[in-house]
Amino acid sequence: MGREATQFKPGQSGNPNGRPPGSSNTRSLELANKIEKTGLLPVEYLASVYQDESVSQSLRIAAARAAAPYVHSRLSSVTMDCLVDLRSVEELSDAELALAIRQCQEDIERTSGN
Repeated sequence: MGREATQFKPGQSGNPNGRPPGSSNTRSLELANKIEKTGLLPVEYLASVYQDESVSQSLRIAAARAAAPYVHSRLSSVTMDCLVDLRSVEELSDAELALAIRQCQEDIERTSGN
C-alpha cells in the first residue's frame, strides 16, 4: 500500500465529520486528570489556581470567572411596588414603622410567589 492511499484528498480534512459532540479535547483531559490527582472538587481546584501567584494572570482570571457561579449567586433585578410613607423614619411611630415593614414584606412575598 503506497503513501498515496493514506494521503488526504485536497480540501478534505483528516476527519470530515469533525470531533464528535461532547468528546473532550486534550486540554480538557489534562485538566480533568490534574483535578482527579489532587482529589479536590472542581471549585476547590479553580480556587487554588486563582490564588496561586505563580500562575499567569490571564489563567488566574479565567479560573476566577469559572469558579464565580459556584461561590456567588447571580443577582437578578426585581421590580417591587411598595407604598411607603414619605416621612423620615425618625418621624414614624413604632406602630407606623412596623406596619410599613409588614406591608413591604407582604408585597415581596406576593411578587416572588412564596
